[in-house]
Amino acid sequence: MTPEHGASPRLRIAIGIATVGRPEILIETVRDLCAQTRPADRIIVCPARPEDAAGLAVAFAQVEQVASGRGLTRQRNAIIRAAGDADVLVFFDDDFIARSDFLAGVEAVMATQPEVVVATGKVIADGILGPGFSVAQAREMVAADLALHPVAPER
Repeated sequence: MTPEHGASPRLRIAIGIATVGRPEILIETVRDLCAQTRPADRIIVCPARPEDAAGLAVAFAQVEQVASGRGLTRQRNAIIRAAGDADVLVFFDDDFIARSDFLAGVEAVMATQPEVVVATGKVIADGILGPGFSVAQAREMVAADLALHPVAPER
């Protein structure tokens, strides 16, 4: 696309999610990702088994599913192959709840800083070493962070 009046071109952003064994949380994660202020151009999910994405196609017809063998590397490689036309590929865990402006921040960095080829965001809470967080708790933490920092920090 051609930039108008010095504006950065819109990048084609794809989201990739490798998943195994959590179809309910996957649906919640995709629901939140579909509500980004800058929507993804594509969402590509690679379940280890078909049942790992149970209900996803019914809830989100626009989500693409690709198949591969089980294993994070295999699943992510299948996503990379499927996302060949994307300018930016953002990987999310199947249980990650992102700020609603996350992709807008990614696009701002990638469109204006061509030397950046890999970036990461700020994790505000990680439940891996404890009992974890419910989706409601995660959404509350993200909302609190958004209230404290209304503009996404550069990532």
